Amino acid sequence: MPLFWRLLGLAVLDRRNFIKVCGGASAAAAASGCLPTVQYPQFPIGADKAMSIPLNTFTPVQPYVLAHHPESRFPVCVYRLGDGEYSASLLQCRHRPCEVAVKPQSFVCPCHGSRYSHRGELEKGPAEMSLKTYPVRVQGEVVAVTLDDVSFEFINSETVKLKTAADELESA
Repeated sequence: MPLFWRLLGLAVLDRRNFIKVCGGASAAAAASGCLPTVQYPQFPIGADKAMSIPLNTFTPVQPYVLAHHPESRFPVCVYRLGDGEYSASLLQCRHRPCEVAVKPQSFVCPCHGSRYSHRGELEKGPAEMSLKTYPVRVQGEVVAVTLDDVSFEFINSETVKLKTAADELESA
C-alpha cells in the first residue's frame, strides 16, 4: 500500500475514497484561493443607473465587453452589432443559473446547450425565454447601459405546469 494512502487513512483507493480525496483537495484549493475566479471590469454607474462604457473599449477583434453587474454574480455582455448599434444582455441562462459563454455567432450555455443571439433572443432550448436585456444608447464617446432589477423567474415547461396546477387549486 502506498504511503500517501496510509497517511490519508485509506486501506484501498476505491472510487468512493478517490472522490473524497479529490473533493477534499478541490475544497482546500478553493479555500486557499488557488482556483481562478473571474472578475469582470467595473464601469462607472450614474444616478440614472446607467453604466458607462467607453466606445474605444470595443475593437474589431473583440466586438463585446463583459462588465460586472453590481446586483448579480453574472456579467453583462455589451455587444457591438454594427455601426452605432449595441445590445446588452445579462449572461445568465434562463433555463438554469449557468453563465452563458460568448461565441462568435451566438451566446451558448455550456450547461445544457441553450443558444441565444447576440441580441439576447432565444434561438435554441431547452431554455424557453430570451436572456434578460437592458436598454442601450450611445452618448458621445460612451455606450450607456441602463441597469434595472436583475430578479426574474426561470420559466420552463415544468414551471408553467406547476403554476397552472397551483392556479387550479387556488380557484377550486
